[in-house]
Amino acid sequence: MRGFQMTGVGLGAVTTMPEPNPLPGELVLQPVVSGVCSTDVHVFLEGALNPRVPLVLGHESVARVMDAREGVWNAYGQPVPATGDLVVVEPLFPCRRCQECAKGLLNLCRNSRHMGINRDGCFAEFFTAPAWRATVLPPDMDPMRAIFIEPLACALRFIDLSGLRAGQTLLILGAGPAGLLTAGLGVSSGLNVLVSEPEPSRRRLAEAAGAQAADPANLFLELNQMSGGRGADSIVEVTGNPAAVAQALELATPGTTVVVTGLSGNGHLQVDLNQIVLRELNVKGAVASRGHFARALELIQSGRARVNGLVSAVLPWMEAEAAIRMVQQDRSLGKVLLTH
Repeated sequence: MRGFQMTGVGLGAVTTMPEPNPLPGELVLQPVVSGVCSTDVHVFLEGALNPRVPLVLGHESVARVMDAREGVWNAYGQPVPATGDLVVVEPLFPCRRCQECAKGLLNLCRNSRHMGINRDGCFAEFFTAPAWRATVLPPDMDPMRAIFIEPLACALRFIDLSGLRAGQTLLILGAGPAGLLTAGLGVSSGLNVLVSEPEPSRRRLAEAAGAQAADPANLFLELNQMSGGRGADSIVEVTGNPAAVAQALELATPGTTVVVTGLSGNGHLQVDLNQIVLRELNVKGAVASRGHFARALELIQSGRARVNGLVSAVLPWMEAEAAIRMVQQDRSLGKVLLTH
């Protein structure tokens, strides 16, 4: 089979490799459509998260089950995947044995394997995944909509961690696909949402989702006007830019929850610890999702989560490198997809 394989930082090509050999309980999957995520950019072009190379990249996928081996099961009381089913895969695979897994903190598993980081991903003709991490899709669901289930599940995690209630104010830094999905969820949850984004085209997408949008240069003024001078009740950072995290901490008023979600090749940041202490800021990291796929599927299928208009480009999967570089270079883009 063929796959887009990373061989070093910024180095990769479509190569011929052996077909995947599934372990007991795993599925052999044929991707239908894959998504290009900013994580792919950071892993491939910056070496973020110390990827295991050679490595097939990609972790957002809607795929067809080609082979369901002995011992497959589902962890969430949903249908067990069978050959021919269309599924979406939760790309972080916990060990189910460590202390974190025993506590139910599956997304924090210390032994986890993650597609496209330390396990081969989906930018290929075939890949494998544990059946219990695959959610079966309705037969009539459009794969171009289903591909948003994984990033929407992450956005649900961000909203949950913010701890906000209807009527409160949420500030989101960054209007890439993840930021826009988070904004849409916030609006549908009755929050007052302000999105900070330098790109005008992305600000328009945020406004189309029902949020207010501001250029970062005017953010302090816009936030004060929107909140009546009270500031945000929670701030969610989805840029992967350390400067945005610093801005979030600077803007946070006493007692604010700051949720940091973006990955970066340079994850170091100087912060004023005294201000975090004196203002009792709640700074939380957010990793992937935790049992949010069923909610994300229902929200997209029902139309309550709007994903129309978020796709900016669709390329053949063998142009994965061009797609990754496109996402890095063009900050005006929404979601970039790969077809298989």
